[in-house]
Amino acid sequence: MKLYRHTPAETPDAPPRLGLPTADGAQLADLQRACARMLEAKGKADPSADATRLFPGDVTGWLNNGDVARTALNEVADWLAGQSGDRAEGLDGNRIFVPFDSVALQAPISPPKMLAVGRNYNEHKEEMYGRKVSEMPKVPAAWVKSNNTICGPNDDIVKPYMTRKLDYETELVLVIAR
Repeated sequence: MKLYRHTPAETPDAPPRLGLPTADGAQLADLQRACARMLEAKGKADPSADATRLFPGDVTGWLNNGDVARTALNEVADWLAGQSGDRAEGLDGNRIFVPFDSVALQAPISPPKMLAVGRNYNEHKEEMYGRKVSEMPKVPAAWVKSNNTICGPNDDIVKPYMTRKLDYETELVLVIAR
């Protein structure tokens, strides 16, 4: 299952929410709103609070909920399959299903810190400077990256004013969780 972290397109500074795409990929279902509505139908005492705990606005918080969150995701996905995208509303009166073009997709996670390790860093330096680097390091290079360097899939890449040459590099991020 694909999870998306998103905000409304017109208010990208709003707190992010988690969403699940519909089978046709045209809409995104708000998991917190769907979960609250599902729990209400099951007669739970405080469905909004339970849904907020199960589906916080970030993937890291969701992962921290462990097996309970994964079970809830499967239950909500099954419940959503039986809902009509045009009429379904959350307990807060907002739509559960929204068109993809009405949301701003965010980076899946926003960790407090990122530790980077690169074994092929000299190869990258050779590529940048156009010359051979004499000796490969015996140990991988390591550095800390600021979490404000994370951007969403459709965000602009901002060039800091002090940067003379903007370099590119593809990064793979692994989220280690249980």
